[in-house]
Amino acid sequence: MIVLGRITQDGEFDVQTNSMSPKSFIVCETDAEINPNGQNIGLGVMNTAVIDYKDPPPCPGQKLLDAIKSGNMKAVDDLLNDHQKDEHKQISQDHLNAALLEACRAGWKFFVHKLVRSGATVCNEQNKNCTTALHIAAQHGFLDIVNFLLHKGADVNAVDENVNTALILAVNPAGYTEMLVILLAHDAEVDAQNSEEMTALMKAVEARDIDAIIILLFARADENRKGQTSIVKVLLANVIHNRHN
Repeated sequence: MIVLGRITQDGEFDVQTNSMSPKSFIVCETDAEINPNGQNIGLGVMNTAVIDYKDPPPCPGQKLLDAIKSGNMKAVDDLLNDHQKDEHKQISQDHLNAALLEACRAGWKFFVHKLVRSGATVCNEQNKNCTTALHIAAQHGFLDIVNFLLHKGADVNAVDENVNTALILAVNPAGYTEMLVILLAHDAEVDAQNSEEMTALMKAVEARDIDAIIILLFARADENRKGQTSIVKVLLANVIHNRHN
C-alpha cells in the first residue's frame, strides 16, 4: 500500500497531513494497516521517497487583482485577453467582481468596460461591506464610469453597510455636483438616509456646498425630514450669507 504522510515535530511519520503545512511530503510504501481515522497502526515502512512541497502559483484571478493594485496596465490587459480566449486561464466570478471594484477605485475606464464585457457583475453587492462599483465610482467622482455602470444596469439606490447610497457618497468636499445631476437623472432617491440618519442634503449643508444644496433642493429634497428642518435652515442660511459676503 502507498500512503502519503509527513514527518511530525517529534520526528515521527504521520499519514495525517491536514494539521500542519509541511514543506515536504513523504510517500511511503508500507505493509501497515490504516484505521478509519487515518492514523497508522504499527507502521512497517518498506520504501520511502521525499517530495518537496512548493506553494502553487497564484491563479489568474489573483494575478489580475495584483496587477490592478500595482498599476500594471499591460498585465491587466494580457490577463483579460487570456480570460476571453483561453479556457485554461479563466478568471473566477469573485475575482472579476473584485477587480471591477479596484478598477473603479483607480478610475480605469477602459478596464471597467473590459471587465464588464468579461463577465464582471455591476448590479449586485460585491464585497463584504456591500460596496458596489457604483458606490466607489460616485464617491471618487468618475463621471464616465458612473454613466457606464448606470447604463449597464447598476442599482442607483443600492446601499453599503452604512446604508449609504451612491448619491449620499457623491456629496463630499471635492464638490462633484455634476455627479449628483447624473444620479438624480437615473432616479436616485433624493431623501435616502444612511445609518446616521444623514441625507444627501444634510451632507451638502455640512460641507457648505451651495451648488449641491441648490441641486438637491431643486430635486425636491425634503429639508423637513426627520425633524431636522431647523438645522438645515440655519446652516443653509449661513451658507448663503457667507457665499454673498
